[in-house]
Amino acid sequence: MIKRTIKIILSILLVIIILLTTFFAVDFIRAKNNKKPIFYIPSLTKECNDGGTMTYYGLGYKVIDFHRSNGYDEIKFGSWSMDYDDFKDEFGPDN
Repeated sequence: MIKRTIKIILSILLVIIILLTTFFAVDFIRAKNNKKPIFYIPSLTKECNDGGTMTYYGLGYKVIDFHRSNGYDEIKFGSWSMDYDDFKDEFGPDN
């Protein structure tokens, strides 16, 4: 009985790990191809007042989709600790 319970718990954990890895991989590949993520938490999504930049939170990762009024248009993928201001050198001041 206990062995069966352990097998069930391990199976559930394995399925969860596979799903989380799949979500991460799909959104990572989409970000590298300059596409917005699919697997994100809609209630945490934020829009910046810079021309349309969106910040998406996935399960353990963050995607920032830059659409600045100065023409900077790129997607960045990283951890939840990644910040919009980390890329100021790349996008420069608004024109």
